[in-house]
Amino acid sequence: MQFEWAVPADPSQAAALTAAADYLQSIMHAVVVQNAADPPLSQYATDQALAYARHYVQENVDLKLAMTGHDHYYRPVITTTSGTVIDVRLCEDQTKVYSKEVETGKVHLTSDSSMRNLVLFDLVMTRLPTPAGTWQARAATVSENAAECKL
Repeated sequence: MQFEWAVPADPSQAAALTAAADYLQSIMHAVVVQNAADPPLSQYATDQALAYARHYVQENVDLKLAMTGHDHYYRPVITTTSGTVIDVRLCEDQTKVYSKEVETGKVHLTSDSSMRNLVLFDLVMTRLPTPAGTWQARAATVSENAAECKL
């Protein structure tokens, strides 16, 4: 997974963006280990974002598919809604991400570089009331065929 962006100067925005990346990594990790209850999911997400992540992972578990390849996250837009809520909108290019059968290891290669591989994530990040001020994804909206993510 490649995250391509500059770290925001605002410490809260930087922490929320880092937490958003952690959330996305936790989803891919859960798919690879084939576990919709993988502990990092609930560490980096709550509420609807956790439900989305578990559902996405379970779909892959049911199909006995993991992921392989290289996905690219880029072009974040960060909006501070309040002192404890930050919206993170970012793009993913899945052109080089492939499904891999868990049982056989067979990789399903595609040569499709269409808009279908461009995904837009809208994540609502919330700061937990802890001394460390940890951030979690609370809500996730995922849109495929995202024209705004065209490179």
